[in-house]
Amino acid sequence: MDAEKGLVVVSRAVVPYDLCDISITVAESIVVEGTVLFLHPLQNYAVVQYDPTLVKAPVQSARLSSEHITQGIIQFLWESTLKWPLSVR
Repeated sequence: MDAEKGLVVVSRAVVPYDLCDISITVAESIVVEGTVLFLHPLQNYAVVQYDPTLVKAPVQSARLSSEHITQGIIQFLWESTLKWPLSVR
């Protein structure tokens, strides 16, 4: 979400509680510790933070759109699963 501040948005399925140890993997090789900043009670997401000075990789912030989603708009979903490390639909 924000590369300069080390903010990452993840699913609450990955971070169900705020009292836990968080490890964030960047570029499939850099593992850093993180902290839970926010758990949304209804929308099923969490915001975690890591120290960006520990990551020596070209991490980029996500570009978010201000346009509302309407029926028929083409969208891309970037996902990582156990079967496929990264896929785009």
